[in-house]
Amino acid sequence: MDIKDRLRYLGSALPPKPSHDVRSPYSEVECHVEGELCSNAYGSYFRSVSVFPAGYLQGDASIVKPIRSDGSVLEWLGRDNALYDIDLGHGIYLDTETTGLAGGAGTVPFLVGMGTWTDDGFRVEQMFMRDFHEEKAVLYEVCRRIEEAEAIVSYNGKAYDVNLLISRFTLARFDPDVFMKPHLDLLFTIRRLWRQRIGDCSLSSVEKHILHYVRECDIPGALIPSVYFDYLRTRDGTMMRSVFEHNRSDIVTLVALAALTSSIYADPLSMLHHPMDYYSLGRAMEGLQQYNRAALCYESALKQAVEKPVRGDLLHRLGYCFKRLGHWERAVDTWHEILRSEPGDLRAYEELAKYHEHRSRRIDTAIEMVSKALQKLDIMDALSATSTVSIDRSDLQYRMARLRRKIGKRKEKGWG
Repeated sequence: MDIKDRLRYLGSALPPKPSHDVRSPYSEVECHVEGELCSNAYGSYFRSVSVFPAGYLQGDASIVKPIRSDGSVLEWLGRDNALYDIDLGHGIYLDTETTGLAGGAGTVPFLVGMGTWTDDGFRVEQMFMRDFHEEKAVLYEVCRRIEEAEAIVSYNGKAYDVNLLISRFTLARFDPDVFMKPHLDLLFTIRRLWRQRIGDCSLSSVEKHILHYVRECDIPGALIPSVYFDYLRTRDGTMMRSVFEHNRSDIVTLVALAALTSSIYADPLSMLHHPMDYYSLGRAMEGLQQYNRAALCYESALKQAVEKPVRGDLLHRLGYCFKRLGHWERAVDTWHEILRSEPGDLRAYEELAKYHEHRSRRIDTAIEMVSKALQKLDIMDALSATSTVSIDRSDLQYRMARLRRKIGKRKEKGWG
């Protein structure tokens, strides 16, 4: 294939140029979406503004302006120290619709939605480029809004939306450093909280299973790029109305989830009801070394009916939290509770052996725990069974030898 053939091939892959011959004076986007034509130093664009009152319901969740409370909550929510003491009431909630879902240098954000809190409620402002020459005008407006915000809130924005905007800013010769501010990407928060229970954490799945909200006649996200290219070709803005509605709903869901998850992290006992949600939040808090809060979540989960494998893991995690907190009596009770329900649990024997060796100094009891663990291993080997917890036999044997040496030294010194 020579250079001319390659150019013809590449040209065929590009979207067709808008045909002004088929343009209808009554079909442009402003005829189907409430908004206005705007302009700035870089050209014109279309803008649509919607305002939702505080308390507006998105399914079961209401959108409320965040109240600055414990500065650690957002830091925990996003696992980012930069979010400490950030006020989301001064944040910007960001979502884009683009010409392609895979990203890349040729992908353009043709619609950028930004939500902010005002005295009137939650204001969603949508900037739309009616053709590619309007991109710079849209990016300039985005730049101005981001500069004024204290933080960015998105859903998968760290991996997609913000990266895409940064690349477009660079090409347009705008400063991409405007995005270098605290960023709460709720996708990761949602996964930590609900992936164990609902699996799929796409925004539509979270709306359905967590917010109990189902959009009516919503356009699938995968179709949006082709709808925009159809608009460029025909200048018929009829279908663009559904794209604006989709983008606007994404942003309203985003602010509802920010309020909901912040409340859950701040006060889980009044916000959570499902045992798997307590379990997931406990794991998140354990990862943050917030062992008191993690233990509280695990205890709340154990008060409800949970399946046996999950219950075992809950008890082990609870015992670990008590251990880290120095609540030794409660830790020992938890490990014994594990053995009452699962007598072959090797990890519980090992934890009890460690406790009696290093804390209670009852070496004989520690030897008993290690001996029982080795016996369970012998039985498992004989039955060709496997343990749910991997414990090396050599580690147990080494611990047993050390304990016996300690007993021997005590006898030599006449300590009994």
